[in-house]
Amino acid sequence: MFVFRESYYLKNKEPRPATVEHAEWQAKMNEISHLAELLILKQRHGPTGTIMLEFEEMFTKFKDIQNN
Repeated sequence: MFVFRESYYLKNKEPRPATVEHAEWQAKMNEISHLAELLILKQRHGPTGTIMLEFEEMFTKFKDIQNN
């Protein structure tokens, strides 16, 4: 099992403020900052796959995504 959070890597690539690139980066961060992927890549007697989770960074908490 592996956990992947795109926002963890994207935050290190922040462009210069007050540029178009920064606005696009900020929009992307707002979109993905609360998401995580749980990657099940090997399992002896079961399926493999990806599970999307909600991530609360303040508490380092993962939970099911709530559908509204």
